[in-house]
Amino acid sequence: MFEFHVPAGMSVAAGHSHDGYEETIYGLEGVLTWTVEGTPLEVGPGDVLLVPRGAVHQFDNTSGEDARALAVVTPGILGPGYFREVAAILDAAAGGPPDFEALGEVMRRTAPLAPLSRAQAATRGSALVVNLPGSERGARENLSAVLPLIPHALQLLAGDTKHT
Repeated sequence: MFEFHVPAGMSVAAGHSHDGYEETIYGLEGVLTWTVEGTPLEVGPGDVLLVPRGAVHQFDNTSGEDARALAVVTPGILGPGYFREVAAILDAAAGGPPDFEALGEVMRRTAPLAPLSRAQAATRGSALVVNLPGSERGARENLSAVLPLIPHALQLLAGDTKHT
């Protein structure tokens, strides 16, 4: 269980899913807009949202006020060390983009099965490697998001880095 704070106007999480656990979100202050399986849902003080295993979801704070929520991960695979390390990486980013490699390392070390529920991409030489979630549904949804980007990624790998 953990509490999190989302400043006004901030987009936080890209669409993702978790095959290893579900999340229950309790609104404490402000309003967060969660999109679960393509359906936007507002979670404010006193509201509860269950994000089932495998459901593609994300959240944003599009309101004019900061928001706080409580999240319960079931089963409890993320401990306090995970959140301390992630907070340190986010603080070091000073409002800019975080070090995604460092975030990935923390996740691999503290929740070794988590990569099965997250799409990842990397390059090896001139090859593009895409790792998709372990569930058939998650793989289909993530692949549909990635497919339109593959021609551009291959163009970059071929050395054509001009953007029009």
